Formats: sequence, structure tokens, C-alpha cells
Amino acid sequence: GRSIDFQCQIENVNNDDQYQIEWHYARQNGNLIGRNNRVDISVVQYNHSGLYLCVVTYNNGRKRHVFSEEILLAVHERSIV
Repeated sequence: GRSIDFQCQIENVNNDDQYQIEWHYARQNGNLIGRNNRVDISVVQYNHSGLYLCVVTYNNGRKRHVFSEEILLAVHERSIV
């Protein structure tokens, strides 16, 4: 039941560049779960396990760039003895 937060940091982006951040949860067919640089899970549970994907799209002048970063969260059930 602890909390966790994922952050997607954008560096070296000029003020003129426009960018969009999306977080997807791959275990649920890539469902969109957020549209900012941070995702907070206040009480982590076993079913939160899976692949989280931060996708950043930004326009630099006439070019469009897309990059992504993956985070694998593995939650193990704690056995009570």
C-alpha cells in the first residue's frame, strides 16, 4: 500500500517548442492514463503491475519529434506469516 510517482522530464526544449506528454498503461492495451509530466499512484496494489509508457511529442520549427520512455512496475504480494 505505498505510494509511487512517475515523472517524465523534458530537457533542452526551447520556449518556442510546443510539446505534449501522454502516459499510457500497456497492460490495459495502452490506455491513456495522464497528460502531464507526472503520474501518481497513491496506494500501490498488485494490479498496478505492468508497463508504463511516457510518450512526448514536440514540434521544433517544421519538424515533429516523438520519443518515449518505458517504466516497468512489478508489485509483489507480501505474504503474511
